[in-house]
Amino acid sequence: MRKSNLVFACLGLAVLLFVIRACIFQRAGEKADLAVVHAPVGAPKSFVNSIGIKMILVNSGSFLMGTDKEIKLWDYNAGPAFGPSHKVTLSAFYIASTEVTKVQFKKFVNETGIGADLPQIKVDTDPSMKKYIYGNAPNDHFPIHHIDWFTANQFCDWLSKKENKKYRLPTEAEWECACRAGTQTKYWWGEYWKISMVAYRNNIDQDPFSGIIAPGTYAANPWGLYEIYGNALEWVMDWYDENYYKNSAEINPTGPQAGQNKVLRGGWLGSLMEGCNSLDRAFEDPYGYWAGIRLVCEVEENMKFPSIAKKTKQLEVNLEKGLKYETVHITPKIDLKIVYIKPGSFVMGSPKDETEYRSEHEGPQTKVTLTKGFYIGVYEITQEQYESIMLENPSPFKDKSKPAHNIPCYFAHEFCKKLTQRLKTENKLPDGAVYRLPTEPEWEYACRAGTTTTYNFGNSAEDLDYFAHYDTTDGPQSVGQKLSNSWGLYDMHGNVWEWCDDAFNAYKGNEVIDPIDKFHTTGMRVARGGGWNFSAHRCRSATRFALAGSYPDSIRQTEHYNFAGFRIVRTLGKDEKPPE
Repeated sequence: MRKSNLVFACLGLAVLLFVIRACIFQRAGEKADLAVVHAPVGAPKSFVNSIGIKMILVNSGSFLMGTDKEIKLWDYNAGPAFGPSHKVTLSAFYIASTEVTKVQFKKFVNETGIGADLPQIKVDTDPSMKKYIYGNAPNDHFPIHHIDWFTANQFCDWLSKKENKKYRLPTEAEWECACRAGTQTKYWWGEYWKISMVAYRNNIDQDPFSGIIAPGTYAANPWGLYEIYGNALEWVMDWYDENYYKNSAEINPTGPQAGQNKVLRGGWLGSLMEGCNSLDRAFEDPYGYWAGIRLVCEVEENMKFPSIAKKTKQLEVNLEKGLKYETVHITPKIDLKIVYIKPGSFVMGSPKDETEYRSEHEGPQTKVTLTKGFYIGVYEITQEQYESIMLENPSPFKDKSKPAHNIPCYFAHEFCKKLTQRLKTENKLPDGAVYRLPTEPEWEYACRAGTTTTYNFGNSAEDLDYFAHYDTTDGPQSVGQKLSNSWGLYDMHGNVWEWCDDAFNAYKGNEVIDPIDKFHTTGMRVARGGGWNFSAHRCRSATRFALAGSYPDSIRQTEHYNFAGFRIVRTLGKDEKPPE
């Protein structure tokens, strides 16, 4: 009996030691899982992935999640689970600047067959909701905004295998950290609602579908995330728990291990305004067709990105030899570099199958013939050049090498007139030649540089970082920092929108020769090229932007845009022969 008891005691002790050891290893494992991962040295601040989404680096660090304030939310998904405010520490990660669009999701559907039945899914709650499902989105550049959580994860897995990176949905903590972008207020801009910043339903009787917009339409938050409020609800990884904030882990929290509903964040196009903020936590059945996708890419030690050296070499091969540059001395110390563009023909506008095509602005495609060559600025007019002529510099981001911006169109015209007069007086200009803004056809002809693709380097936004400064919040950069097109022109995509000499009117279609759409004293004027605080699709060769560009005697005489600048054209003189 005693021997038997001894045996049982030994067995019990062994089991106890095993359990203790298992617990120790489990805790050690948990601590290892919670270790903070830092971005490796040399990791880019952003990269564009294979489906054209810009991924922005969020460095490891801490932030205050939730709130201790009394928050009143009017939307259907309002609840008490917004606090207490607590410190959370996260590993570094990349997060998408925009929501996944229909055209990007289509690539997944076409390659895997998953999601192909989504347009036919029956919505039990309201038959009118059928039109919100991905397949019936009004255009390819709109975000998907009614797919289930499981399909969203399958999309992430597909992209992970495609790129050999780890894509997934964000955790709730990662989402809120990126949404807040260093702020502690209800919205990233402050405590009070701004109707012009969010795509949402502005009253309960309005059709929610009218609130949907293309990603990148409104201003980005300070870390470069577009439509983080409204547009599409966004799935996150976590199960919903009303008491989550009270029990949340301090390092890389992932929410409860199980549950009935998954968390959605950010509000959507059908939300009342109070549902679109940094705090609101919606929750739904993961099998329900409720939300869209904002990707996260995990930071790994050996992540691979395209080589800028390779792209530079490709560009050098493509650059035409013998570009006809001319240097104009505005002052003894300030030069203006221009390049000659030969006459020719091109197709203006974009085809209907181009990603982000907008029929109301970019069509019908029109064959344009320009019978006269012209010189055009290699760069945008810089602040130094502008101030030397206009004796002022209204640019908010001050730097003599950056493009002049915040320039009303009228003053861009005045710059051209004064520059022309100065150089005539100094006998530096051929008889009859003038400086002016480019016409819209001249601008697009010069931008395309013989190409017919979405951008002047190809169709993929994956390469846009090499050619354009865009999708950022830090203002324009110094001219010429990116790669040029094959005609030697820099910053034709991004940096600042560039004023043209035309009114914003529809294209005529068919064929035209030397078209002139002269702007008068009122109405909207065309700007082209995209800007530093706009997304990739707004930087395409065909993208047009209607801006108020009236003259000072009109009712809208003080239109300033901190993203608008210009480059100039010089016409040939009366007897001036074009360069050979």
